[in-house]
Amino acid sequence: MPVSEDDVKQRLQSLEPSHLKVVDQSDGCGAKFLIEVVSEQFNAKTTLASHRIIYEKLADVMDTIHAMFAVHFGQVFQKWRSNSGGNSKENEETEETEEIDDGIDIATRKAFNSAAVYLPNVIGTLDRTDTLQFYGLYKQACCGPPDESQRPSWYDVQSRAKFESWLMNKNLTREEAMHAYCEKLRYHAPDWNPATCSGVHGWGNKPSRMADIESDYENVPHVQETRVETPVEREWFMAMQNDDVDKMRRLLAKDSALLEATDQHLGMTALLSAVDRGCEKVIDFLIMNGANVNATDSYGSTPLHFAAQCHRVRAAELLLGAGAAKNVQDADGKVPAECCDDAFLSQLLRP
Repeated sequence: MPVSEDDVKQRLQSLEPSHLKVVDQSDGCGAKFLIEVVSEQFNAKTTLASHRIIYEKLADVMDTIHAMFAVHFGQVFQKWRSNSGGNSKENEETEETEEIDDGIDIATRKAFNSAAVYLPNVIGTLDRTDTLQFYGLYKQACCGPPDESQRPSWYDVQSRAKFESWLMNKNLTREEAMHAYCEKLRYHAPDWNPATCSGVHGWGNKPSRMADIESDYENVPHVQETRVETPVEREWFMAMQNDDVDKMRRLLAKDSALLEATDQHLGMTALLSAVDRGCEKVIDFLIMNGANVNATDSYGSTPLHFAAQCHRVRAAELLLGAGAAKNVQDADGKVPAECCDDAFLSQLLRP
């Protein structure tokens, strides 16, 4: 019996997601699903580790799924105010007093809190620049100006980019930053209405050292150091997702650099994504045209790592036949064979 959207949703409920969307994209060539999920269980996890969590939840139906594209965000919600219990009226009075004490208008704070809760609904549509701008405004709104002595080292590109985005807002008051954050969200999400979107849960508002910023950046996916996709690159990755080799061939004939182009959200080449999704026709096409079989995403995972985790035996054979290295370690220090619980494939990938 074919697996359905509801079957997938039911199995992913154990992740206790704050957001879950499953779209059946089956096209007659096997079951295909697009999955968007926000869960605490992805916090501080690499792309591959997050994939493992999803595959474990769907283990009993994975044999019937031809391809799957999962977007997963970590999210550690905190109460905007204490949720330790007690009289609700008393809590309301405490909240109001605290808001008056810091001089920020109650309505502004509530709108900002609502915006922070709503952001995950649109975060997947934002490019890197907008994501960083939301981050900088959020930090300024919650913490005020950054301590410039805490600026990350030049070689920590990711943390430094986030710090600089925060620093750009240093002349705004916290209330002005909240207003700017809300206006920016209103531009990207015209349907957002702070009056109807409750902000009971929001991001924590405690000040942070730069070492803690990654965990504070809770509702925003891990920011990849990749440039925004060009229109042609966007077509390229869309064709890959649709198994449209003919279109990929036409695009590649005009621009050979597409082979090593990376997507703006996950920093993955078309080959990495194709192995992840199980698009064997695309994998074969890309390898035949000279794609780098040892390309890595920002966590050091190669196509073989994804083949191992996703139990893609045929993909692994194609990659090995093209000279893919078995001994590359990912960010967790694991080679592909160590990412696989299938005895045959693990043996095939053993260095």
